[in-house]
Amino acid sequence: MPDQPNPQPDRRARVAAWVHRWRPLLPIFVAELIALIGVGALLPVLPLFISDQGIDAAHLGRIIAAWPLAKLIFEPIFGWWADRHARKPQMVIGIVALSVVSLLPLFFSSFLALFALRFIAGMCVAAYDPAARGVITDGTDEDERGEAFGFYGAFQVAGFVIGPALGGLGAMVFSGYAFPFVATSVLSFVAALVL
Repeated sequence: MPDQPNPQPDRRARVAAWVHRWRPLLPIFVAELIALIGVGALLPVLPLFISDQGIDAAHLGRIIAAWPLAKLIFEPIFGWWADRHARKPQMVIGIVALSVVSLLPLFFSSFLALFALRFIAGMCVAAYDPAARGVITDGTDEDERGEAFGFYGAFQVAGFVIGPALGGLGAMVFSGYAFPFVATSVLSFVAALVL
């Protein structure tokens, strides 16, 4: 019986070719993955944490809505800014600010504080995302741009898949709400280092 070819070298070669092709954008993809794992880690815990502060369901909805509201308002503004200024500092500042803001709900937990902090967290992500998309656009040829944005979106979704599992598990293992907030802060800072 003839020896079967080993598929490992072929796989390694394909992975190496993929890494080589996307090397300039890998820091953006990896930073997005890490940051979204952190943001996702809060998803299963945030409503429980807010309710434990004595905040009712109507105000809970407002706090949850603050993050996307900030993105809705500020992404066009930060996108305009990213088109006219250096993008990398904008991305790093947005992610570092997210790292700091993510810890503050452990110390300030009134309705107004939580609403403001979630709004500011949304602003931080709004600063990062348009600049990252601009870097992807600048770093790709027209015929590979769709694929690059596909990978960017895939890394985002992977973060949202891994993050809630990590946040829920961490809250359970460490018996408290602090883990997801700390994890979000640490992972955001690591994402800034990657950039």
